[in-house]
Amino acid sequence: MARRENMLVIAQEQRLKSSQVQAFWLGYGQGDGIEAAELANVRGEKEALATMMGKKKCDIPKDFLKPAVPPPSAETQVLQME
Repeated sequence: MARRENMLVIAQEQRLKSSQVQAFWLGYGQGDGIEAAELANVRGEKEALATMMGKKKCDIPKDFLKPAVPPPSAETQVLQME
């Protein structure tokens, strides 16, 4: 589930970047795509799973509900090095 969430976060970040470029040149962007809806579903499933695990007194990993963070882009890595 975490792997799927990470993939969707990356896809959503890429869509956001391309939408910003499109908005700059054309005056409008792409808006949210299927990635945003699927990401919301995955996060909801994670929350429901954590709730059920809590009710059954299972151990929940401490970072289980932590939102996925996209890997730093090449631009970010260059800026951090400077």
